[in-house]
Amino acid sequence: MKATIAIPTYNRTKYLDGVFAGAMHQNFNDYEVLIADSSDRDNVKEKVEPFLADGRVRYLRLPPKTTLLTKLNALLKEARGEWMVFLCDDDLLDPDYLSVLMEHARRQP
Repeated sequence: MKATIAIPTYNRTKYLDGVFAGAMHQNFNDYEVLIADSSDRDNVKEKVEPFLADGRVRYLRLPPKTTLLTKLNALLKEARGEWMVFLCDDDLLDPDYLSVLMEHARRQP
């Protein structure tokens, strides 16, 4: 696996459709999407479940109100990619983001 898109989240379901739209439609194929959720409700998990059928998506359930630093460390530990992009739960990715990033990494190892 070449890249991991790592998404920490907490009770922010209203943005997840946009986040997944960008993350799942990259013009680069060798990547995973890893989401770490510490919400105190199951809304995020319900929103993520349809994407789990795609083998590139994994969901980490963390204890409610886990700190951002702990979430980021959990994402680092669980990531399978050689490279990692942290994507906030309200950010969007251009479809060319990973392909451009990986091209830069190839040229400037």
